[in-house]
Amino acid sequence: MKGIFEDIGNELLLSPKMEFRRAELEKAWSSKNYNSHIFILSSGTTSGGAIKSYALSKKSVLANAHAVNKRFSISSEDRWLSSLPKYHIGGLSIFARAFLSGSEVIDNVFKWNPETFVKLVESEGITHLSLVPTQLFDVVDLGLAAPAKLKMVFVGGDFVSHDLCKKAVALGWPIFVTYGMTECCSQVATSAFNDMEDGYIEVLPVHSLIPKETKYRVVSEALFSEMIELRQNGNIHSKYSSNFIIPDNLSVKNKGNVQFLKPLGRASDVFKISGRLYYLNDIRNLIVPGLLEMGVYNQVSLSSVYDERLGNRLLVQYIPSDNLTKTRLVELIIERTSLPKNYFNFERVQKFSRTDLGKIKRR
Repeated sequence: MKGIFEDIGNELLLSPKMEFRRAELEKAWSSKNYNSHIFILSSGTTSGGAIKSYALSKKSVLANAHAVNKRFSISSEDRWLSSLPKYHIGGLSIFARAFLSGSEVIDNVFKWNPETFVKLVESEGITHLSLVPTQLFDVVDLGLAAPAKLKMVFVGGDFVSHDLCKKAVALGWPIFVTYGMTECCSQVATSAFNDMEDGYIEVLPVHSLIPKETKYRVVSEALFSEMIELRQNGNIHSKYSSNFIIPDNLSVKNKGNVQFLKPLGRASDVFKISGRLYYLNDIRNLIVPGLLEMGVYNQVSLSSVYDERLGNRLLVQYIPSDNLTKTRLVELIIERTSLPKNYFNFERVQKFSRTDLGKIKRR
């Protein structure tokens, strides 16, 4: 896989379940005349059946990888585990970093199982790997201690709670919280969990965030070239990297020449109820400690939905079990958030629809 960066050819990376769209995507990109590019789908979710495919130049992917390697002194003596799918930017970037540093990458060919995973990390002497929050929870929930040689665990791809990271660190896992985007060829900001102040993450020097109204424009050597969205009606919508604006809500501050960002959530994660402004991530952080105590972290999803009377309500979807009844969940949430019960709608579900990275596909 590291060899993908050695030539000027193009590569279209798809998950097995998306192979049926390969011909359609190849046709869409063939007219663009790109060289030395990797075409990859967004790791996020898209509504309405549309898919987003990004053209990432190999030069840009390697620029991001170089920034990570330099920042964290990654060398040829380190060993990576291919712990995320290669057809997503989080998995692809592992091979980019290893290509530049001369590190070895061990392929994880097993279906996800936390105990098997930890044994593999131990037996292979892995020093660096990446996880999504759902994987980290599985490891923490079983109380599995970190293997001795492990130096760094990048955790990103979705919201990760302070308490989950704290429990992982107590088990010896060297947690580094990341904020990344396909558009930026992987990581935008990364900090060791123990070094974070009030949720702020240090921006990699390859990127600069420039205020633009209420959002931030990215200036970087590591940006996508073009995005095409294939819509269900057959139309194709394109977007280019010039003046790329991060769609998520961020708080950004500067310390000397270094920038720090704090993810506040995507646009729908900032909302008003009865005229008061709320951030979904803040509410999640209040609730998660109780969910961890009950062992039901992966059985609850929180999102905002429009409400004609209040403006918005909080939708709490949950998978019931012996440890999780509606009564217990309502009591936990009202106690932890101190919000009125009528601010919430509770919905029982059989299972959650998830992306390949384990993210719940929220409404």
